[in-house]
Amino acid sequence: HGSNKNALLPLAEVLHADYNLVLFDQRNSGQSFGTETTMGVRERLDLDAVVEWLRATHAPTDVAVLGNSMGAITATHAVALGLPVQALILDSAPVGVASSAQLRVESANFPLALPASWAIMLGALFRTGVDVTAADPIITIDDVGSVPVLILQGGADLAIDPTSADQLSAAAAEAGVRTEVHVCPSAGHSQLFEACADDYRAWVLGFLARTLSP
Repeated sequence: HGSNKNALLPLAEVLHADYNLVLFDQRNSGQSFGTETTMGVRERLDLDAVVEWLRATHAPTDVAVLGNSMGAITATHAVALGLPVQALILDSAPVGVASSAQLRVESANFPLALPASWAIMLGALFRTGVDVTAADPIITIDDVGSVPVLILQGGADLAIDPTSADQLSAAAAEAGVRTEVHVCPSAGHSQLFEACADDYRAWVLGFLARTLSP
């Protein structure tokens, strides 16, 4: 949210030696069109289109999706609705949009953070016509099915619930979804690679090596 694909270039460096990559901007960001952000609800159509193009033009044996922050919401939502991929990586994924909004209000030292967060959700509904909480990962992750999920979180992340990774893993486990969780204790939101570069590389590459076809 509020960023673009250039922010993923450090992560691309981790993967590029072993995998072909596609980086893209979700709607209303970077070089993509649009004037509204729906926190993964409509953005999953963007991811669907990219994967459809990838399969039509390059016919890869396997496809993995790595989503960061709001991108993780988009990715989980898309896979839950049947996006044909073989692995899902969630970096700095919130359990839900409203809880993250509440934390951001609290961190700014404004009062009444809980009602304020729902006022933000209501404002988004009026602006976009979309319930932006509909793609919350805590709701969608149990529909991921047989796709294995790697969940990564920063221990110093103040933008999402500190138990987000554990909550998502627990919800997935109840539905029989296989997950793997790693935490970088010193990392803030979307800063895992900067804070734990060697561990991040090992977590991601190890997961993909165990998950994708050789």
